[in-house]
Order: sequence, then C-alpha cells, then structure tokens
Amino acid sequence: MVSWSMVFCERAGYSVLLASDGHEVISVFCSSDFIDLLLFDVIIPGLGGHGAMTEIRKLQPDIPVLFSSGYSKDAIHRDFALHEGTRCSSS
Repeated sequence: MVSWSMVFCERAGYSVLLASDGHEVISVFCSSDFIDLLLFDVIIPGLGGHGAMTEIRKLQPDIPVLFSSGYSKDAIHRDFALHEGTRCSSS
C-alpha cells in the first residue's frame, strides 16, 4: 500500500510522512507541525490502525482518517469489526 499511495499523494502536492507501526504513527504525529490527513492500512503492527487513530483523536479530534485494505469488505466486517462511525467503501 505504501508505494502507490505515497506516489499518489505526493503527485497531488502532499508531503508524506511514513510510520512502520501504530506507536510510531503517534510519535510522528506529535513531532509534526501540521498533518492534513491520516491514511492507515487496516492492519498495522503495534496499536493497530484504529488504536493509533483513537490516540491521535485525543489530541486532534477532527482530523480526517482514511483506512485502506487489501481485504474484502466482508472480511473487514467479519474479522476486524468496524467501529461505530466507520464507513466502508469499495470500488
């Protein structure tokens, strides 16, 4: 996911910050001046995408978050339990 999404975002004019796990996501977020959007894989090591989002939203409740996955919509509902307020879109 990192390579295509990074290229897409950079071509759209965004600066991209990378993190390898949920704890690093929080560290990168806290050390950055401004972040427009969080883009997570559904599964990331450490806290996981939802856990990292929960911690960051304690600091900035209105930050937009997108989750991406190679899993099917049914697998995400079944195996990863979408949380309240989370919508799933597929193409």
